[in-house]
Amino acid sequence: MAIDTNYESTAEVFVRAFYEAFDTDDASRAGLAESYSDDSMVLFEGMPLQGQQKIMARFQELGFPKTRVANTYDSLPLPDRAILIAVTGAFATADDEPYTFRDTFVLTPTDHSFLISHQIFRTNTF
Repeated sequence: MAIDTNYESTAEVFVRAFYEAFDTDDASRAGLAESYSDDSMVLFEGMPLQGQQKIMARFQELGFPKTRVANTYDSLPLPDRAILIAVTGAFATADDEPYTFRDTFVLTPTDHSFLISHQIFRTNTF
């Protein structure tokens, strides 16, 4: 069985675009709404969220004026052209020390793009 390697370039574009939007400000972060559907599920620091509105409301509650994110990622193809992406990285707000995190996504294909069907985000504590 041959593996479709397009998942690698899709993952690269997704990770770059997602964190560029998340890094900037609340207005740019709001643009991430189109990446989620009403069926999307997110586990954010142990808090389960379902649906675009609840997910985006949580992102707005974070109150980060601007963040800086550096990350690395790995990706694998899943059945039905879905993609699993595991991100590790560090983020910091204006004057804070960086926090390390892990963020896992399942991207599900649509007619013209991908949606985030599942996401798990957790900061790492030592």
